[in-house]
Order: sequence, then C-alpha cells, then structure tokens
Amino acid sequence: VYSDVMSAGIREIISNAIDSTKRAKNNKPIQITPPTKFAQTFMVRDFGLGLSHQEIYDLYTSVGESSKKQSEDEIGFFGIGAMSPFAYVESFTVVSYQNRKARTYSIYMGESGVPEIAFIREIHTDQPNGFEVSYSVKMTDCLTFNDKLHKILSYIDKGVWEWSDKKFAQNIVHYKDSMKSSSNFVLDIDDKYFISNKTYSYYGNNNLGNILVMGGVAYEYDSTVTGSKLFASHSLVIEAPIGSVSVQASREKLKMNTKTISYLKTAVMEVDNKIKETIEKNIAGIDNLRDAMRFCEKITYGRHLIPNWKGFSTTESNFNTILKTNFVIEGLNGKKFYRDRYVNTRVAKIILNDVGYGGKSRVLNNQNYQNSSAVLLTPLENVDVEEFKKKYGNLFDVKTSELEKPEKLTAQKKRKDKV
Repeated sequence: VYSDVMSAGIREIISNAIDSTKRAKNNKPIQITPPTKFAQTFMVRDFGLGLSHQEIYDLYTSVGESSKKQSEDEIGFFGIGAMSPFAYVESFTVVSYQNRKARTYSIYMGESGVPEIAFIREIHTDQPNGFEVSYSVKMTDCLTFNDKLHKILSYIDKGVWEWSDKKFAQNIVHYKDSMKSSSNFVLDIDDKYFISNKTYSYYGNNNLGNILVMGGVAYEYDSTVTGSKLFASHSLVIEAPIGSVSVQASREKLKMNTKTISYLKTAVMEVDNKIKETIEKNIAGIDNLRDAMRFCEKITYGRHLIPNWKGFSTTESNFNTILKTNFVIEGLNGKKFYRDRYVNTRVAKIILNDVGYGGKSRVLNNQNYQNSSAVLLTPLENVDVEEFKKKYGNLFDVKTSELEKPEKLTAQKKRKDKV
C-alpha cells in the first residue's frame, strides 16, 4: 500500500495521535520519542480517551476498521493507518491508558498474513488516559528514519506535539518559516497561500514546490489541472482545511477527483483575485504611465494579472508606440544624438525638448547626461504637450528649458543683442 514504508508509520501514527487527543478535547501536546543509537524505539503517546480491550481487537483485527467512522474531518480518517507500522516492521506494541489502567498488547502479523493480537498485561497507573504506539527501528536506519520524522514534523503546527524528553530537543523548523526565509519566497496571502519563485530542484532553496498541506500532512499536487498561468514561473503552497480534498487510502497522494480538482481551481482563483486586487489598488494610485510600468516591472508574481493603467497597456512596446506617435525620439550616444531610438523605461532619462533649437546643446552641456541613456523627445507639430500629459501623465524626467545653456550660446546671444 505504501511506497515510503518508513514515512508511512511515522505519518499515520502521529496523525492518529493528534486526532485522538483533539477528539477528547484535550489541548495537551502529543509526545514523540525518536529512535537513537542507544534506544532504537520510535514511540508516540497521545492524550485522548484510550481504547477499550474490545476496541483494540476490533481495530487491529479488521483492516479498514476505524474508530473515526470514516470521518474526513480528522487527519487519519482511514482505519488502515493503524496498520501502517507493518509496512516497516513485523510487530509493534500498543498501550491503552484508560480509567487508571494501562493495558499492553503486541500486534503482529500472523502466519496466514492476518494481523493478530497478544494481550501482555494490565496494570494500575496514575497516567492520564490516552494511547501509545511504539516499534523498533533498525540501527542502520535511525539516521534516515529521523530525517523523515523531522520532515513530517515540519508540517505540523507547533504546540500540537512535543518531544517526550528534553534530551531529544532537536530544533524542527516549521515549513512556513523555512519557506519565508528563502530568497525565492515572494508572497504570503492570509497565511493560507504562499508563492515562491520556481526552482528546478524540488528541495532546492527551501522551495517546496506545488504542495497542499492538510492536517499537517503535505501532498504534492498537479498544477496543470488549475489552468493558471501563475505556475509558469512560480510555485504555490496551499494550507487547506481538513476535508477540503480527497486523499488516497495510503494518504501519500491526493485523489485527483472532482472534489480535489474543484478545490484546487477555487484556491488558485482566490489567489489570482487577491493578487489582482493588490496590483489594481497600487496601480490606481500612480499618476503616470511610466511609473505604472515601473511598478509592474517589479512584480515577480501574477504578471498574467497585470491590469492596464487608465486603459493603456503597461508594456514597453506600447509605451514606445505612444512616444513615436507624438515625438521625434533621439537617443544620446556619447556626443551624438541618433533618431528613432528604442526607449528602455528602466534606465532611460527622458528629456522633453520644449525649447526647440538649442535643446540638444543644453543636454550635452549638462554633466548628468554625458554618460547616461538620455532620450530627447521633441514634440511633433500637431502635439499639445499639456494635453499629452493629461492623458498619459508626466513621463519626463526634465525639460530642456530647465537645463543650463552652454556658454557658447550665451555669448552668441549677447553679440546678437549688441547688434
């Protein structure tokens, strides 16, 4: 049933323990004991209601039997999860703490391939109600086993679990903290959706890929079913409420049925709407097309959602078309101006030539533009610059009338004045 036999037992036992404790309305964290080279036993203890003698026999002698009535409102809603240790070991131990009694059982696989139970003992105890599952881990597997344990725990909220002893106090970084610390992280939407720049290594740079986290369990999902362009350059992690999607009996993968696909599409649509809402709010407060373009260029997510600014496209090609329709464009290269240059809005210093003759000399006389990507725009005869500014906003960094005249021109003017 399971493709990852080590992770199966870890995940299922922890999930069942969390459910049992919640069902008992107990806020006490479940306790986890990791295997070590000195004691190769993995153990999980919950603080639920415990199980009666008959409930234990019903649960472990009938594959698929569940004390949860097949409810999808809990994490481990398949009874087969109780048998998950068999994926790795031939036997495991359970202890039920109930009404000041502790009953111990050995669950093992019989010769016929059917689980069997051996009742070991019943003793008086002062321990609180609950249930404990434990089994041995091979010495050679301890390191790998604990790596898998840590990864599974990284998806479970802090406070839900704790180490059974402080000596096991390895620091587990929650997946959200790990993701947000990455240089690839882009946006957190309502602590529910997390967008990152796409990397091509599934575990590289803390980019988790396209993951849906439900009940502290991570499932990879197929983004193509959403039809969203977001996934062309980004990955999306979704924190989903329990029961939002369907999972396979092994709980290693999602069931890509109507329920799951519908939820994924709705989730991505909500993400798109949130991104679009944020972009539109910001772009509405910008007073010119050029600054709107600069804002849009900084957006690394949701580029497919970028709206127009006052009905005008924010693409650089459209910007250049607008300029060519209204101005003679001359780019400065060294000491010369060249006609019909393409305007790169990211680096260009756009100068409005409002003085006509002598405008170029004023630009060349100004040290700020000697080694820059200066572009001189001279209005065409039929263009009213003020009307242009009303339509597109002020796209100019400076006007030639604001630049100092070169000394030579000033001397020539003085001679003319004398004459």
